Amino acid sequence: ETTPDCAVLGRGYDDPFVQHVNGAFLANAMTCQDSCKLNPMCYHFTFYNDTKACWLQGNNVAGWTPKTHSSAISAPKCCPLDRALVCSAPGEVAPSFPPTIPRDTAAPE
Repeated sequence: ETTPDCAVLGRGYDDPFVQHVNGAFLANAMTCQDSCKLNPMCYHFTFYNDTKACWLQGNNVAGWTPKTHSSAISAPKCCPLDRALVCSAPGEVAPSFPPTIPRDTAAPE
């Protein structure tokens, strides 16, 4: 798979604090997302399929104006399905899936 399952196709975001490609030129959007996961300052990314440019962006994407671009692929650092696996902050314990029920509130067997 080369595109994250939660990606938005055809929309890119402009981060006013990022003026140059900062995530390198990569093979695909999934690799760009992996690069974002490794960067503690990255919260979202936009990958341009035509140029292979990976733009790593901060945590205020909601405040930026999205732009329509046919080759853009944008997504958060982590899609909902992989959040627990790879996207916990350092020192944070990833939630278990399915959630465990504490013994004192579990239904009787």
